[in-house]
Amino acid sequence: MTYSYTSSTDRGFDETVARVKTASPTTEVIVTVTNPSVMDLLATYRVGAFEVVTRPFQASDVASAIFTGVERRKSAQDAAALLREGQSLLTVRDREHLPALAVDFARRSMKADVVSLMLKDTAGRLYIAHAHGLPADLLAGSRLQIGQRVAGRV
Repeated sequence: MTYSYTSSTDRGFDETVARVKTASPTTEVIVTVTNPSVMDLLATYRVGAFEVVTRPFQASDVASAIFTGVERRKSAQDAAALLREGQSLLTVRDREHLPALAVDFARRSMKADVVSLMLKDTAGRLYIAHAHGLPADLLAGSRLQIGQRVAGRV
């Protein structure tokens, strides 16, 4: 996260943002400026500023922008990790372990307590191939027709 103050007489603060984004593309840049023109604002956002806070401002305005920037960066990192992990599922060669890996992936990525993977059996009914957090007695004999209600709440 980079924070930059620019006075109303400074022009070209979009160039500063561009230099920061070139050096570190994942950095969230917040600029504070007094009386920016619409053209300056557009140019600043185009080169990658995350937020422009105009002066005068309250401390909460900057704090909110920083908090949102940190959350955005964390979300991007989480999404990248999720993508890498999801792609690793595609490389699994041992098909017998795939349902367990898929359930574990879904549980962690969705931060869920209960997750199940249902597959079709030879008769076309759904069965629970693997689950986390479900009672054992539910796992063994559950068979549902496709289209039959599976979950009461999601």
